[in-house]
Amino acid sequence: MSTPQSLPDQPNFEQLKKQAKDRVKDARAKKEKLSLKEAQREVAQSYGFKSWAALRTHLDTLDLAGQLKTAIDTEDVERARALLQAHPELHRAKMGYGGDGPLTWVAECRGATPPSEKRLAIAKLMLELGSDVHQGNDGPLMRACMNDGRLPMAELLVQHGADVNAQWHNFYPIVCTPCECLAPKMLEWLLKHGANPNVASSKYGYPLDMAVGTYGRSPAQHACVELLVCAGAQGKCQALASLPIHRGRLDLLAHELDRDSSLLSRHFPEFEYGGTGHRGLNLKGTTLLHVAAEFCEADAARLLLERGADPNTHALIGEAGVGGQTPIFHAVTQYDGLGLEVTQLLIEAGADLRVRCKIRGRYDDEKATHEVTPLGYAARFPYGQLRNRKCLDLLVAHNAPAGDVYAAARSGRVEELKELLKAGADPNLCGPDADTSVGAALAEDHREAVQVLIDAGTVVGLAEACSLGLAERVEALLRADPARVKECFGERRWTPVFFAAVANQVEVLNVLWKFHASLTAKDQHQEFSPLHRAVEHGCVEAVEWLLEHGAPVGARSSIGQTPMEVATRIQAPKRIVELLSRTGA
Repeated sequence: MSTPQSLPDQPNFEQLKKQAKDRVKDARAKKEKLSLKEAQREVAQSYGFKSWAALRTHLDTLDLAGQLKTAIDTEDVERARALLQAHPELHRAKMGYGGDGPLTWVAECRGATPPSEKRLAIAKLMLELGSDVHQGNDGPLMRACMNDGRLPMAELLVQHGADVNAQWHNFYPIVCTPCECLAPKMLEWLLKHGANPNVASSKYGYPLDMAVGTYGRSPAQHACVELLVCAGAQGKCQALASLPIHRGRLDLLAHELDRDSSLLSRHFPEFEYGGTGHRGLNLKGTTLLHVAAEFCEADAARLLLERGADPNTHALIGEAGVGGQTPIFHAVTQYDGLGLEVTQLLIEAGADLRVRCKIRGRYDDEKATHEVTPLGYAARFPYGQLRNRKCLDLLVAHNAPAGDVYAAARSGRVEELKELLKAGADPNLCGPDADTSVGAALAEDHREAVQVLIDAGTVVGLAEACSLGLAERVEALLRADPARVKECFGERRWTPVFFAAVANQVEVLNVLWKFHASLTAKDQHQEFSPLHRAVEHGCVEAVEWLLEHGAPVGARSSIGQTPMEVATRIQAPKRIVELLSRTGA
């Protein structure tokens, strides 16, 4: 007997029923006898269950927690009450960040806006019915403190016994949360309620170190760092020459430069922070201008440049020749274009766009390095949904060289791509997210670059074949290894069905269905289903196919959005709205 396959993370009973019916149809087409009951047993056994009834019982058990999560997401107070009263064990259901529990999920609020009265009512109801305010090692208060808008939730939890000096999972002080997420109002509230600014995390150091060294990039850092300094916070960062930049105190920065002009050109090996954008690059051995570029501090960068800072100064080079980057490498690799203004300032000041250096790759791989130009680095980091397209476009507009096949494909520099391939470069060069050059070109809709790579003999993988509509190629790959139908790709952890859905490739969807592709899979971060994504991309035929094949129209994302709510938000084509409405959305 073959090894049982795993159920999707959020299995859908209707889809499993359709799988059984499809087996009956296939058997009839082959003139074989197979009853629906036998097909259901086969489906159950393929997932490791002895019978269809055993599979159904398992799904019903899972469904209770799912019903509670839906009640929370839809802010249905009475439904939440009924479920918790009938099933007290749901207080301990795995849900929310780290599986800490339902109260943690309620407290998180998923969004920047204040929790609604109904959301607060559900939290209060849970506490009254027996939820532990410290569940998951103080998960509720930790998640509530991530955002200034969640202050009412934090107040409610503290009123019911949550401790502002608790340590989530016994290593992360609650006060570090607003420092990591740059939520100054929440930090101020915690300090006023007795949170200790000098409690250290065994993993991340003091709150001041967290506020200065966080991956977040926002003017809110100024208020957070200033609050901690005024509260007498300790930490490795309290004596750094860069602290005035993080406090937003240009007056102090100017004063220090007046006192010691050598600060402009000095390199600081003690700057052991500054990672963001999925990359391992930090500020060790850099200058104050590098710091301003890294933290998107345009006013500080302008002041430093006016005082004579060199836009082409190199960082110190460390072990194995890694380092030597100029400030622009930091500016162009920020999330969602946040470094655009500093990038523009550096270019205007004469930043060299042709410079190459060997610098760190992914943050989670200490050995990974790339020898790249600024455009080559910007094409790689950050990857995924928060890619820095604005800076990428700005560099291309200034004729910055890509420097390698992957970057040329990602940025659409077709002529440079042709020259690189003509010189013998590998057309199968991959990016840091294991995405191929042809996949990078596809993601940016650079169709000419895609064709150039295909003509050069690039290997078209499963994800790319799904996007390009190469049904025969997809079927051949899955016949060689059927388990690949559940393979996850990239930062968003998309399975093949996602790629086919957002490219409106119905023929490929039919092939994937034959290999039992899951239509209930959720991607990373937003937890969108294939139907969510097809709606988001306006793919009418894919939406119709997904609905016909049992994709759950009521599936909710991490912030509680259904496909219909996505359609409303993006003003999807009328036909998509009609299809969703017809199926009960």
